[in-house]
Amino acid sequence: MGYRWFDHQHIEPLFPFGFGLSYTHFTYADASAAAAAGDGFDISVTIQNTGAMAGDEVAQVYIDKPEDSPAGVQFADDILGGFERVHLAAGESRRVVIHVPLRQFQYWSTKKHQWSTPGGTRTYWVGGSSRDRRLKGQFDVKTSEEGPRNRPNGLHGPDTLPHAGS
Repeated sequence: MGYRWFDHQHIEPLFPFGFGLSYTHFTYADASAAAAAGDGFDISVTIQNTGAMAGDEVAQVYIDKPEDSPAGVQFADDILGGFERVHLAAGESRRVVIHVPLRQFQYWSTKKHQWSTPGGTRTYWVGGSSRDRRLKGQFDVKTSEEGPRNRPNGLHGPDTLPHAGS
C-alpha cells in the first residue's frame, strides 16, 4: 500500500513515503510557483542545512486534486508532483527548483480520446516526505486538452482503461 492509500484512509504510517534519516537538519523557506518554460510548473524553495554536518535532503512537492473534478473522473487526494535531491554543507542554503510536468495534472478521457487538464486553483506542499509538508502555496492551472497522439501507457485498442473518465 502506498502513501495515497494511507492519505485516503487518514492513517498515519510509521515511515511516510520519502522518509529518510539524517545526521543534520534542514529548513525550508520562500516557496513560490511559476509556469515552466515548456509545460507544467516550477516550484522554487530555499533549503538550508541548519545542522553541524553536511547532508542530503530530498525536497518533494505534493499537489492536491482539483477542487471541481469532472463527472466520472477520480483523482488521488494528493500526488507526488516532483522531487529534487540537494547536497548541502553545514550552514549552506540553496534555492532549489522542482519541476512538475503538466501530465501530473491530466487524466485520459475515454469519451474524447485525449488527455484533459481540469483547470482551477491547485494547492501544493513542499517538504521532506509525504507527511512532512512544511510550506504551502497555490497556482492556477488552465483547462486544456491534447489530441490522441499520446495514449496512456502506449495502449491501443478499446477504451477500457482503469481510472479513466469523461
